Amino acid sequence: MPRCEIPDITGRDLDSVRADLSALQERVLQALAAVKGPWVWPSTVSVQGPSSVPVAAPDGVRVVGGLLGEKKVPSTRPNTRDAFIYTADVSDAEGIGSVMLTFGRFTGDPLTAADDQAYDMGNCQPPKRHVLADGTVLQIYDVVPSDPFASLTQTLRIYLPDGQLHSLSVRNFGSPDFATNREDPAHPHRVGAGRPTLPLTEAQLAELGLAMVG
Repeated sequence: MPRCEIPDITGRDLDSVRADLSALQERVLQALAAVKGPWVWPSTVSVQGPSSVPVAAPDGVRVVGGLLGEKKVPSTRPNTRDAFIYTADVSDAEGIGSVMLTFGRFTGDPLTAADDQAYDMGNCQPPKRHVLADGTVLQIYDVVPSDPFASLTQTLRIYLPDGQLHSLSVRNFGSPDFATNREDPAHPHRVGAGRPTLPLTEAQLAELGLAMVG
């Protein structure tokens, strides 16, 4: 039966893990290249090394992978830890969107953890799921619209046999759609509508996840 309930995550601790920003940057860009074709850096970003060399995508579209940003989200519930969120712009001919990544751990086996979190996105329908030969579970949720600006988000969670949890979300808005909040700099104002579509299809989001953990 469809469910559209707000999940009860009281007391749940996904044991957020802080990533090595430099290593994660390279992994994300390599994964995007595998999914969307060769990428280029924005011309306004100065980066040293071979990763900064512009490359034209096969279809002539320039796919841009932006620099990752890290945001620390202090815990607001007892017995839980601070969370770390990583975001990067992803742009092509249709405009700028973004990917958001978090890393954590779960207890128990991957299928049980995936079942427990099947409706975490407030989704009405059960998520799509694929189980790999080694027991890894890929769980992808339907696109979720939200305010403001009819925003779109789609999330993939990957449960690895060793207890690692990778969460990847693709969004139809990026850094140009935010403005500085002088009263609370940690929470910028959303001012732009973004692009009309997500920068990755559902299939590409799944491929991105596989490329990240492969």
